[in-house]
Parts: sequence; structure tokens; C-alpha cells
Amino acid sequence: MGPSLLLTINAVGVSEFEQIEVTGKYRKETFVLHKEDINDDLLLVLESNGTVNLYKKNNDSKFLVKEVTEISIRN
Repeated sequence: MGPSLLLTINAVGVSEFEQIEVTGKYRKETFVLHKEDINDDLLLVLESNGTVNLYKKNNDSKFLVKEVTEISIRN
């Protein structure tokens, strides 16, 4: 496992935002999260091949976004 999405966002100095968009490599899927949806249950899972997946705890081991390519902050 890796750090939470919230910890990662805070580590880069972002504290004010309205939503976050996480885009994946496959199907160019974009997962939109509003500020009230962001908590420590959203994890960035680091894979041995160097990729990162967005995962939610207690979500039957399903990734929300596979192979994250971009995390965008929207105000």
C-alpha cells in the first residue's frame, strides 16, 4: 500500500480545493472526487512495476483508477 490521497495532496501544499480529478491510463477514465469525499480511505497503491492505482479501503479490493496518469486539483 501507499499513502492516502489526502496525505499526498497535503504534502504538495494543497489545502484549498473544490474537487480532485484522477485520470487513469486505461480508457482515459477520470474519477471525480469532491472535497467532502476526500478522506484517509482513499489510497494510492504503489505497484512493483512503478505504476500507482487509486484504491478505496473496504471496496472489495477493486481499484477506482488503474495506472494513474494525472491528478488535477480544481478550485
